[in-house]
Amino acid sequence: MLSWQHINKKFSDKVVAADLSLEVADGQLVAVLGESGSGKSTLLNMAAGLVQPDSGNIFINEENITFLLPEQRRIGLMFQDYALLPHLNVWQNVAFGLRMHGVSKPQAQQQAMQMLAEVGMSEAAARQVDVLSGGEQQRVALARALVLQPQALLLDEPFSALDTTLRASLQQLTVRLLRQQKCPAVLVTHSPLEAFALADRICLLRHGCWIQQGTAAQLLARPADAWAARLLGCDNVSDVCYIPQNALQYDPENGTQVQVTEVCLTARSYDVQLLHPQYGILRWWLPLHYAVQAGDWLPLTVQHQQIVFFQ
Repeated sequence: MLSWQHINKKFSDKVVAADLSLEVADGQLVAVLGESGSGKSTLLNMAAGLVQPDSGNIFINEENITFLLPEQRRIGLMFQDYALLPHLNVWQNVAFGLRMHGVSKPQAQQQAMQMLAEVGMSEAAARQVDVLSGGEQQRVALARALVLQPQALLLDEPFSALDTTLRASLQQLTVRLLRQQKCPAVLVTHSPLEAFALADRICLLRHGCWIQQGTAAQLLARPADAWAARLLGCDNVSDVCYIPQNALQYDPENGTQVQVTEVCLTARSYDVQLLHPQYGILRWWLPLHYAVQAGDWLPLTVQHQQIVFFQ
């Protein structure tokens, strides 16, 4: 288990951690979702030993690692920019951490090759890293992070520079290997979709404070406030309430006639913008079998009991 206990941290007058506590169980992936400057990366950097908290403690299992040097912590790191060493080839990059921990070169190479096979990069073992694609470099970075069998893995926006197809495949590979190693992991991300796809639990961070924690289903069912709802990517959010898609019903018999102001065709649905007489501008995702275009009138019922009102 990886845990932060009552962590406080300020940079000058900016608070990035205000009595923060978080526990991540073995084999669990927790996503920290927040805006730029909210303190997400600082939380990881404190666990890695790159930044010291002003107060509080960080534990792996029962061991207090708060004041250990980074190299004394068995923690794997993955970053957006991969952070591979350009003067080393692929297997040497993967083996680098092992060598720093005193593993012999033949043994380190053997373990590196085994991990490269796990991530589908064994055939590229002798290549220089600067000739690899972004997806290949991230696979090498994943292999390097996990070859040490770390006690925890910290992921700081590691997939954001990849295209959609590569991102999805690497996300699933990372989760599979984490489950296999039973390693606690924390993912920092700006993307709610990434958090929904990967995380067992999601924590929303604002100005160094937790705003809400829960599963994706729990957060989407009842965001804590308008800020949380917007961060989660919810549609139809005002300062007072959130009108989810399941509150919008195509209702030819009893629906209010509302005019379509904009339509965007996507691969799965129509992204429709409507002007409702009571609720103003609403976004509605309509199935493709509804042929709709701007200027049309649609019969819409907004189911009041499905609306989430903020306290």
